[in-house]
Formats: sequence, structure tokens, C-alpha cells
Amino acid sequence: MPSSQVDTALTNGHDSHAHPPPVTGKKAKGKKAMDSTEASRLLQARISQLEQDAAGEKDQELEIEREVKRANRDLMQQVAKMDDMQKIDHLTKRSSELLADMRRLEKENQKNKKRGDTLQKERDTNRHELSKTVGLKEKLEKLCRELQRDNNKMKNENKELQTLQKRNNTAWDEKYAALLAKLEGYQEEKDTPRKQIVDMEMDELFRVRFKSFIEQYELRELHFHSLMRTKELEVQYHLSRHEREKKNAETELNKARHLQAQVQAFTKTETELRNQLNVYVDKFKQVEDTLNNSNDLFLSFRKEMEDMSKKGKRLEKENEALKRQKEATAANIIRMAEERQEWKKKLESADKKTEKLMSIIQQMQQQGRKVPPGLASTIESCYSNSQGGGEGDESDYSDEGEEEELSEFDDDDDTEEEPQPTEQQGRLVTYGPERPPQPPQPTTNGH
Repeated sequence: MPSSQVDTALTNGHDSHAHPPPVTGKKAKGKKAMDSTEASRLLQARISQLEQDAAGEKDQELEIEREVKRANRDLMQQVAKMDDMQKIDHLTKRSSELLADMRRLEKENQKNKKRGDTLQKERDTNRHELSKTVGLKEKLEKLCRELQRDNNKMKNENKELQTLQKRNNTAWDEKYAALLAKLEGYQEEKDTPRKQIVDMEMDELFRVRFKSFIEQYELRELHFHSLMRTKELEVQYHLSRHEREKKNAETELNKARHLQAQVQAFTKTETELRNQLNVYVDKFKQVEDTLNNSNDLFLSFRKEMEDMSKKGKRLEKENEALKRQKEATAANIIRMAEERQEWKKKLESADKKTEKLMSIIQQMQQQGRKVPPGLASTIESCYSNSQGGGEGDESDYSDEGEEEELSEFDDDDDTEEEPQPTEQQGRLVTYGPERPPQPPQPTTNGH
């Protein structure tokens, strides 16, 4: 066998067993941009939600106005049939109830605010955790994609190595078959030696080269098996790592879904609490309006009560003045009654005297004595006065229950009739025969 053929065979054997270089290099991490259609859809959803909130607020305001009008109408109907004190009591009771409701609503509002703040904090923390989980999910997805790419690369490399191994095996089989054919030819030549010149040095060199070639082939086979074993171990390691990362990704996805559900529940409760808070605020405004109306009514009733109290004080003063006037008139009436009694007593004494005089005159007339002409008129007047005084007394006794003016008129009549007996007493009554007239006095100088 020539040395050139052995060298070519060895060089071909070494060159045919080529290994691919290891894959190195990492891809940079990129952020996922939001799609424009999704952004427009979110914007439209937000706008529609704001419009619905505005419409709901308008409906709530209209409903609150209707409730306020209804409450005012009911209050006016309740107060219309009441007295002033009942109105004041009813309004004070209603204002106290509304104040208690307002205080209770303030406490509930504060509790709801605190609860809303805690829910907002929880929502922020959940959003932060959700963002973390989303970031972790993206990282895990990227890692899974990288592992999938590495796995695909390793599968492709394994396929390439298998095809390369098959090609090398076929090439080696062909080379070994050719070599065996040559060796058989050499063996036949040895068995049936020909007359040739044998080069011992070349033969020894061929043996050494052939032994070294066999040893290198065995070493190459061992190295190839070790490489295949390491590749299989790496593939198993990457598969197990892929399974572990896949399980972790599934758990993180479940956590993300759970957190998303919690966030949705928290947002729903937040909207409900905000609606309740708006309702409480509207009720609080309604209570304030009713309190203001009740305060206005209370102030008007208070003003009316003050006017009534002033009027009552003025009437009390007038009543006191009338009482004093009544007491003065009663004192005057008592004094006038006392004076009347005194005049009556005087009149009775005068009547008794006139009766005595009349009896004396009658006795004198019975004895045949004449009444002087000057006394006849006085006697007739006294007799008429005595009869008139008796009639006046009877009328006075009969009219004691009449008014003050009649009593004063009777007193005036009595005072006018009383001086006549005194005048009669002042005159001298002459008894016996009439005196002769006095002679006329002498005149001088014809007078």
C-alpha cells in the first residue's frame, strides 16, 4: 500500500468528524407596545363610563329634588293644621331627628371614607402586585420562548449530528470496505507471493500507521459517545428545567387570574361604595336643606311668638290700667253711695220735720186758726216736695241695680230737693190771730 493513500485515508477520517461550534450570545429584552386599536377601545370604554356616571348623577339629583319637594309638601301639610306651639314642638322634634340622622350619616360617611381609603390602598397594592406578576409573567414567557428556541436549536443540532454521524458511518464503512479489499489483495499477494521487491521499512511503517489509525478510531468513538452522552444529559436538564419553568408559569398565571378577579371585585365594591357615598352625600345635602327650611320656619315662628309676647305685654299693661281705672271708679261709686246714704238720712230727717210741721198746721186748722198767707205757699211746696221726695225714694230703692249715670242723676235730684226744708226752718212761723197792719209813716214834702 503506498503511503500517499494511507495519508489521504487518515486525513479524510480526521476531517470528516467535524463538531459544530457552541451557540453563544443572548438576545436583548424588548417591551411589548400597546396596540392602537386596544388603546382606542379602552378610551371609548372610559368615555362611555364617564357619560353613564354623569347621566346617573343627573338622575340622582332629579330624584333628590323630587324627594325634597315631597318632604317639604308633607311637612307643610302636617304643620298646616297645628297651633303655633304644636308647630314649634313638631319642628324642634323634626330638627332633632334630622340632626341625629345627619350625625349618624356623618359617622357612616367617615367610616365609608376610611373603608374607601383602605380599599384604595389595597387596590393600589394589588395593582402593584399585579404589575409585578405581569412583569414576572412576561419574563417567564420570554424565558420559556428562549428555552423553546434553545430546545429547538438543540433538536436541530441533534438531528444534524445524527445525519452527520450517519454520513460519517457510511463513509467509514466505505473506507473500511475499500481498505479491507486492499488488505485482502495484499493478503492474497502474500499467500501467493510473486516475485516482487518487498520494502520492509514501508511495510513496518504501514503497520505502525494502521495501529495508530485503529487507536485513533477507538478514541474518536469514545469521544463521540461521551459527547452524545453529555448532549443527552444537557437535553434532559433543559427539558426538566423547561417543565419546572412551565409549572411556575402556570402557577403565576393562576395567581395573576386570581389577583385580576380580586382587582375586579375591589373595583366593583369601590364603585358600589362610591355610589353609596354619593347617595349619603345627597341625603346629607337634603337634610341640610330641610334643616335650613325648618330653621327659617322656626325663626319665623319665633318672630311671631315675640310679636305675640310683646302684644300680650301691651295688653297686660292696658289691662292693669283698666283695672286701676276700675278700682278708681269703684272707689268713686262707693264714695258716691256713701254720700247718697248721707243725703238720704238728711232727707228722711227733713221729711220727719215737715211731717211734724204739717201735723201742727193741721191741728191749728182744726182749731180754727188760719194759716198766714205767706206760709200757705211754703206749706204747699213742702207738701209737694215731701210727696216728690217719697216718690224719688221709691224710685231710688227700685233702681238701685241700674247704672252709675242714673244714680248720679238721682243724687242730683236729691241735692236739689233738700235745701227747701232748711229754708222752711229758717222762716219764723207765727201762731194765733193776724196782726193788724202798721199805719203808714208820715211823708215830708209830698213823699
